[in-house]
Amino acid sequence: MVFRSTFIFFLFFFVLIGKTNAFVNNFSDVYQIYTQVAPKVPNAYSDPETVGPLVNKQIRQANQAIRFGGLEKARSILSQLKDNSENFTSYERSVIWNYFGYLNWLENNLEDAIKFYKKLLSEPGSPVTTRQSTTYTLATLSITIGNTEEGIEFLTEWMSKTSKVTPESYYLLAQGYFLLGDCSRSLTAAESALYLLGIKSNWRGNAFYEEVQAMIAACK
Repeated sequence: MVFRSTFIFFLFFFVLIGKTNAFVNNFSDVYQIYTQVAPKVPNAYSDPETVGPLVNKQIRQANQAIRFGGLEKARSILSQLKDNSENFTSYERSVIWNYFGYLNWLENNLEDAIKFYKKLLSEPGSPVTTRQSTTYTLATLSITIGNTEEGIEFLTEWMSKTSKVTPESYYLLAQGYFLLGDCSRSLTAAESALYLLGIKSNWRGNAFYEEVQAMIAACK
């Protein structure tokens, strides 16, 4: 069980960070790479028609602080907005929760990141595109911390609403089912990943292709 968990943890981060040209051989290497990779900084949300001047100003300040590594300063700025969140629109709150989720991800506080990304989804004023990307983020984070069933729920929801299902998303789904011991569904998802890879380009011999094949072999 320990071997399987370590194996799947490695496979997940292999896809998450897009390392398709080299293998990573142990947990410490994977964790080191993971901590060096972060999601893109959210938009500054500077449109005055959708974000009021106070939120706009402080979000810009938090954005700049994050870009230059001032995470404590960014958290202080965002906390001021959070304390007054009841006075803001639903869209403005979704912006604040998005930044809090991102900040906690940067600090490797994954459970807190999940909490704020869920708060974003609870805001009716959050943009559809942001909700979609956040749903996929919640899928990856949930599987990472061991909430595999919830991660699969987020992932299948995202897949049902997007027009661009990717090989990586099918592979993540295969990993989730593998962790749950459902090799039948894991195999189906992994084969779907291979099918999409074959359509996209000739991936045979590529490291990502080989990892998907390893997943299939483990389930047979």
